[in-house]
Amino acid sequence: MVECTGCKAQFTCGVAAGSTAACWCQAHPPLMPSPSKSASAPQAQRFSCFCPSCLQTLLAFAADKSAID
Repeated sequence: MVECTGCKAQFTCGVAAGSTAACWCQAHPPLMPSPSKSASAPQAQRFSCFCPSCLQTLLAFAADKSAID
């Protein structure tokens, strides 16, 4: 389980869980990664993770922003 960077909800991240299958979030378009403060953290913890709800919100915001730019 990981904590959502946006709302702090606990959710399952396939990468953090060590799954050999793709994480659920890989079915969505990528967002710009946000490095964590510790470069020595395991790879799965180096980037911010968002729960499904927050990721959908961020993707919608990014789509709206790119339509304006």
